Amino acid sequence: AQRDETIAMVKAKFEKVAAAMDRSIPLPKLKVLSLANNGGSVLGVSCVEEALHINDRLNKLILDGCDHRGTVRSLVGALPMNRALKHLSLGSSRLGSVGCVELAKALPLNNSLETLSLRGNDFGGHG
Repeated sequence: AQRDETIAMVKAKFEKVAAAMDRSIPLPKLKVLSLANNGGSVLGVSCVEEALHINDRLNKLILDGCDHRGTVRSLVGALPMNRALKHLSLGSSRLGSVGCVELAKALPLNNSLETLSLRGNDFGGHG
């Protein structure tokens, strides 16, 4: 039930954007998305991560070098809902200890993820 509510909420967001642009935005059919080292903002990265709530095709997401500034809340919220993502790379993305702990709590709730790369992140005393 919670997954259905979340999917409806994210779809509603996409529909609002589409209405504002006066056209329909189809859901992406991508299987691999790499946004590595593109200087993406925290807001931009969180929008991609929120889209994982409804994406049932993307199986590899590479966010190496994207600045998470210690939080991965949007990703943590999407992981339990997403059943397609198999490979996730968050190398050198400034997760920090808090982000690592948030991510660790979400991992047991996801049954599809097979590989996770956190290389190059400083987890301080908690890692």
